Amino acid sequence: GKVSPYFATWNKHHEVPVFVRSFDARAVEGGVDLSWDVASDTEIVGFKVYRRLNGEVSEEDVTAGGVVPAQARTYTDNGVSGGTTYEYTLAVVLVDRSEVRSQTVSVKTKAYGIALHQNRPNPFNPSTTISFTLPDKARVTVSIHDVQGKLMRTLVNEIVGEGYRERIWDGRDAGGSQVGSGVYFCRLTAGNKTITKKMVLLR
Repeated sequence: GKVSPYFATWNKHHEVPVFVRSFDARAVEGGVDLSWDVASDTEIVGFKVYRRLNGEVSEEDVTAGGVVPAQARTYTDNGVSGGTTYEYTLAVVLVDRSEVRSQTVSVKTKAYGIALHQNRPNPFNPSTTISFTLPDKARVTVSIHDVQGKLMRTLVNEIVGEGYRERIWDGRDAGGSQVGSGVYFCRLTAGNKTITKKMVLLR
């Protein structure tokens, strides 16, 4: 969610406007990145971040009674559940401890982390199921390598949507020949992340 209209509130003691120019919430793996920009003619002590579940009345002070430093313009909330919609409000804390609040933005957290699950069965003969999950749509390669690191077979090399996926490796190399007994490695690459799992083929 993104909010950018200007709006201001006046501190009753100083009659000085504080603008929250923008407040943005973005779902990242394992949390929510919040960022903002403010324009103020008065001294700011810091910021507080309030969070509530979508549609709920009660809100939680994410900063747990503390304040985010006045010079900060970002905050990461790691205390969220996956696949959940949250509403965030930024509060600018002034010297007299009064708070100027931004508009509320909502964001849905990622339901999945990136994972390459252990193949099953393992050890296997003649085939095994390889499964993985993705937090976002991404270009993915899933490849099988021998212990020397030589590429035996590429199972996936395409754009794949978020969520859980399965592929079967039939124990054959790229040329269609059965590979021998031994240890093999399954490698998942998505974006800039690579995860490897060891597999054992027993013929």
